Amino acid sequence: MQIAILLGILLVAFLINLPLGRLRARTKKFSWQWFAFVHASVPIIIVMRLASGLGYEVIPLELAAAIGGQLLGSSVWA
Repeated sequence: MQIAILLGILLVAFLINLPLGRLRARTKKFSWQWFAFVHASVPIIIVMRLASGLGYEVIPLELAAAIGGQLLGSSVWA
């Protein structure tokens, strides 16, 4: 059951970051908008992890999913 929850959170983290990556790619690097698009999904991911009861050991996986969404979103739709 925990694996299904983890996979769901990873999928949501990835999907949320696809449009954010696209928006990030269209803004000036290191501007306040750029930072906002990079970090906008973080509170959502944290709330999902805490609500699911998963521990801190899944943070690297969540980070990888978020970065993957950002990169794919910026390269495919830019």
